[in-house]
Amino acid sequence: MMTRKGGQDCFSRHPEHQRAPLIYVEFLATAPWNRPKLVADPTYKGAGRVLIGTAVSLSLEEEFGGRIGLHSLRGAEVFYRDAIGMTDFGTDSEGVHKGLRYFELSSRDAATFLSVQH
Repeated sequence: MMTRKGGQDCFSRHPEHQRAPLIYVEFLATAPWNRPKLVADPTYKGAGRVLIGTAVSLSLEEEFGGRIGLHSLRGAEVFYRDAIGMTDFGTDSEGVHKGLRYFELSSRDAATFLSVQH
């Protein structure tokens, strides 16, 4: 996982806290042997959730309230929306992320995500 703070992608689009700073997840991947869609018995189940939790923790450490944002590849959209509980802001129509869906975890949803993980 690679994250970033600062820059144009590092401000919230969420109506609960528009323009508030957030941690932007630039890149997140798990090894193929950890993906339930690719193998019957993943070596490390939950690796993606752990990485998202790490991004949320970084956001809390930076005093951003747990807010994170990212653009998703098509195959991961269901994971971010349904498994993590991120808000889907739809497909970006221009720029570097053209054609990718933008997801964001609000401060409230970050607290819920962390409470479910423990």
